[in-house]
Amino acid sequence: MPSLPPTSPSLLSPHCLGWSLLFFLAGLTFSQYVASVPFIQAEWGLSSVQASLLFSIYLAGYAVSSLIFVPLSDRFPVQITFLAGIITMCVPSLLFPLLAKGFWSGAILRFIAGAGQVISYTSGIQLVAARFDPKLRTTAVSIFVGLAYGGSTVSYVVMGLLLQSTSEWRDAYLLLAGISSISVLGTMVFIRIPSLRPPDHLSAPSRRTGRLDFRLLRKRPVMLAVLGYAIHTADLYVVRMWLPLLLGALFIRQGVDASTAAAQASTLAGTMFMLGTVSVMIGGWMSDRWGRVQTAVCILLLSAGCSGSLGWLIDAPAIFIIAIGYLYGYLGASDSAIYSTTLIELAPEGKVGSVQALQSFLGFSAGAAMPVVFGLLIDIMPSSVKWGSGFTFNGLLSVAAVYCMVGLRKYLKPGV
Repeated sequence: MPSLPPTSPSLLSPHCLGWSLLFFLAGLTFSQYVASVPFIQAEWGLSSVQASLLFSIYLAGYAVSSLIFVPLSDRFPVQITFLAGIITMCVPSLLFPLLAKGFWSGAILRFIAGAGQVISYTSGIQLVAARFDPKLRTTAVSIFVGLAYGGSTVSYVVMGLLLQSTSEWRDAYLLLAGISSISVLGTMVFIRIPSLRPPDHLSAPSRRTGRLDFRLLRKRPVMLAVLGYAIHTADLYVVRMWLPLLLGALFIRQGVDASTAAAQASTLAGTMFMLGTVSVMIGGWMSDRWGRVQTAVCILLLSAGCSGSLGWLIDAPAIFIIAIGYLYGYLGASDSAIYSTTLIELAPEGKVGSVQALQSFLGFSAGAAMPVVFGLLIDIMPSSVKWGSGFTFNGLLSVAAVYCMVGLRKYLKPGV
C-alpha cells in the first residue's frame, strides 16, 4: 500500500466511524435467520439438518464468493464494490420474508447475502485503512471490525425483541431488514461526497484484471500473515461452538437439568463473546503503539493459556471456568484487526483484493474445519480427558500462530 500523508483524519470522522457504522447497519441482518429458526422450521416443515444447512449456506456464500468477487476491488473503485456488497447483503434479507417459501428459495437468498457480506466487509476495511497512516491504521480498522462484531450481536438481540412484539416472524424479519437497508442510502450519500472518497489508487478505475492471484501465496510474508489469520479464525469458531457446550457440561455435572443447563450456558457464553466488540478496538489501539507482532504474540500466548487450561477444569468450581471464559471471550477477537491491517500493508500494488480473497477463503475454511477436528477429539478420547484434550489442541493452534507472527517481524517496517 502506498505511503500516505503524515496527517490522518480523526477516528471519529466519517472516514473511519462513518463507513464503520454503515457496515454495522448492514450487519444487523446477520442473525435474523438464527433468531427465527424455531418459527421457520415449524412453518416450512424443515428437519434439523435442513435448518442447519440454511444457516451454513450463508457462510458458504461468504467463502466461495471471496475467491470470485473480492479481487474485483483491485479493478473497480473500492467504494463501488462496498456499495455493491451492502446492496447484496440487504436486498436478499428484504426478499427473504416476502419470497422464501421453503428450503431452496431460502437457501438461494441466503447464499447471495453471504456473498454480499464478504464483498462489503473486505472493501470497507480497505476504505478505512486507506485514509490512515501506519501509526493509526490498525486502530481505525479495529473500529470497523469491532462494529462488524457488534452488528452481528445486536442483530440477535433486536430480532428477538421484534419477534416478541410482532404477529409473525415475517413481520419482524422485514422490519429489521428495512432498518438495515438504511445503510444502502447512507453509502450512496457517502460515495457522492468527494472528501470521503478514498485515495486515487483505490477510487479510480484501472486496467487491472481483478482476477484472483494464487501466486501471492508464494510470497512468504503474505503466506505467514494469511496462516496467522486462518489460525485466529479457527480459534474463534472453535470457541464459539464448543465453549457453550463445555459450560453446559459443567452445569450438568453440578446437578442442573439438561435443558436449563443449555439455556444458561448459551446466555453466559453470549455475554462472553460480546466482549469482542470492545476488545478488537483495544487490540488495534495497542498494536499501533507497541507493534503488530508484539501485540499479536501477547494475545496469542494468553489465548493459548486460557484454552490449554479450560477443559481440564471441568470438575473444578464453576467460577474458575467462567472467569477464564470471560478472559478468553475478550482475547478471541482482540487480534482480528491486526491480521487484516498487516495483510493490506503487505499486499503488492494492485493486489489488495486478491490478498483479502485468499485471507477470507482460507481463514473461513480453517474456521469451518477445526471445530470438526475438535469434535472428533471429543468423540475418540476417554471421557476423563476429552475436554482437556480438545481445548489443549486449540491452544496449540495459537502457539502455531505465534510462529507465523514472529516470522513476519523482518518483513514489516520498523516501528510497525
